[in-house]
Amino acid sequence: MNTNQPSCDRFVDAVAKSIDTILLSELPKPHHISYHAHRTVGKFFRSRLIYVSAQGINATLSLFDESQLVYLATVVELLHSASLIHDDLIDLTPQRRGETSVWISQGAQSAILIGNLVYLAAFATARNFLDDATAGELLKTAQIMCDGELLQASLAQTPLNKDNYLEIIHKKTASLMRMACFETARILKQDASARGTYGALGEAVGTLYQLLDDEHDSDVSLEGNCSFGDFKENELKTIQDCIKTLGITMHLEQLISPMYIK
Repeated sequence: MNTNQPSCDRFVDAVAKSIDTILLSELPKPHHISYHAHRTVGKFFRSRLIYVSAQGINATLSLFDESQLVYLATVVELLHSASLIHDDLIDLTPQRRGETSVWISQGAQSAILIGNLVYLAAFATARNFLDDATAGELLKTAQIMCDGELLQASLAQTPLNKDNYLEIIHKKTASLMRMACFETARILKQDASARGTYGALGEAVGTLYQLLDDEHDSDVSLEGNCSFGDFKENELKTIQDCIKTLGITMHLEQLISPMYIK
């Protein structure tokens, strides 16, 4: 992006306003208030990843491309937040980032329905403002995320081995970031090879993001031969390899630094 393009913070503000507008029209008012409180304490990391990826392409964006990226970030954040509303209920987590979980404030049944409504808001936004290919990727990614949740639930009572742990991370967290980066590259008219590499970059960033989160929270039981350090080193190498392959000016700290904001 050139110097006339919006900063990352301005981009995130545009996404936040887009989400508020959509949810005001999609959710009953009391539930929108609850969801708003649930969302505002988030980092908008996925939106920032979309912005940094677009910046790495170094394209001069048209107003249409800018709006498409805002809508892409909107549907990604909605899908992520819907999954968190359900995850908190599944895990019986009373708080998220210091705020009361929706299932506590609104009740379990309402939390299920609110999460469903937010999912539907994401799909409706993709249908109304993005193309069929992006809408299809969003639906496929939602299915992958649900499959990851089911896998995690099936293994909840046992320490995770390397393969199971990474599969859960790839499906529950990294798949959405892969989709975000892949679709950013497609919106900005990158070729198939570049889109694939951006997707791989997003997946590695998403995996590293979850590794750091799990290591910080110490809430994952791994088999004795599994090392967070080895996992992180592998993902950092993948990120560096993707940046080198793309030949972009993206700095590694642009991707990594926001992960440490708690």
